[in-house]
Amino acid sequence: MRVNRRPCRWCEASDTFVFARSQASSVPAVIADFQDGIDKIDMRTPFGGTPMDFNSRTITQTADTTLVRADTFGGPIDIKLHGLHNLTANDFLLA
Repeated sequence: MRVNRRPCRWCEASDTFVFARSQASSVPAVIADFQDGIDKIDMRTPFGGTPMDFNSRTITQTADTTLVRADTFGGPIDIKLHGLHNLTANDFLLA
């Protein structure tokens, strides 16, 4: 699974990780270099779909990863971030 990256328009030296409908599968997308408070995870619904809210996802941590699961794009999508991250609604682009 490939994660598309594009620069954040309003931040310097940041990444926006964009997820598309084709990336909903049983294999998690992997983000290796997410920076808390700087980078964004773009989970906006394409093509005018129903916007998601922050509470529609589950965030868990293991010893060395942060896992995000969201039910979107017509099915669940799993994202695995290397490292432990305290993700908040500000880390996501939702609408």
